[in-house]
Amino acid sequence: MGVLGHALASAPLVLVVAACGARAPIAYAPDAYEPRVPRGTTYRWSFDTAPPTPGTGQVSSSPERVFDAVLGGWGAHPDADATSLPGVYRQDLRFGLLDTPRVLVRGLLFGDLDATVRCRADSGIAAQGCGLVFDAHDSDRYFVARADALEGVVRLLHVTGDGEQEVAHAAALVTPHVWHTLSVHARGEQVLVEWDGQRLIAAIDWARDGGRIGLATVADAVTSFDDFEVTAD
Repeated sequence: MGVLGHALASAPLVLVVAACGARAPIAYAPDAYEPRVPRGTTYRWSFDTAPPTPGTGQVSSSPERVFDAVLGGWGAHPDADATSLPGVYRQDLRFGLLDTPRVLVRGLLFGDLDATVRCRADSGIAAQGCGLVFDAHDSDRYFVARADALEGVVRLLHVTGDGEQEVAHAAALVTPHVWHTLSVHARGEQVLVEWDGQRLIAAIDWARDGGRIGLATVADAVTSFDDFEVTAD
C-alpha cells in the first residue's frame, strides 16, 4: 500500500472498526503519524470482501484500508447489481433529519485530489442521498458533495462546529435505485463537482486545506456505494 508515482494502490477488503453500526456519533481526529498522500498516488476500494464481525477490532495492519464509522451502520454486502461484482458498501441505519451518517478513511490525508464514487439511493422517506467527504480535519469538520433524489439537487457543503454551510448547489437528475457517479476535483481553493460526468458546481472556498476522505449519506437514507477511487494531485 502507499505506492508512489502513478501506481494504483488497490484495497478490495473493507475493514470497519468497532464503530460500525453506531447510533451516536463517534469523534475521530487525524493521528500525528498521518502524512499527506504523495502526488500521483491512487487508492481504490471495490468493497468485494465482507467486513469482520463488529466488535472484533482491526484485522489488518494496513491503516489506509480502515474505514472509521463516525455514525451509521456501514458494511460490505453482496449485491447482484453491484457495479463491480460481487459487493457494495452500504449504510442501512435510519437517522433524523439533522444527522449525517459518515465514514472516514484512516491513515490517508489528501491535499488536492480527484475523487469519484458510484452510488445508489436505495430508500428513505426524509432523504435519499449519497455523499463524498473530503478535507476532513476530524469527524465534525469537513467538506461534502452530496446528491439527494427527493430534492433533485447536488450540493457542496462545508461542515464546521456551527453546522452545515452551503457553498453551492445545482439541480440534478438523481434517480433512486439507479447507479450514479459522483466526482469531486479540488485544486487549491477551487472545487468542481460532477454528477454522472456533467459538471454541475464550480466553486471557490478559501477554507479548504486538505484532510481525510470518506463517504456520507443523510437522515434516513439507505445508500449503497461501489468503486470508490481517489487520486492525490
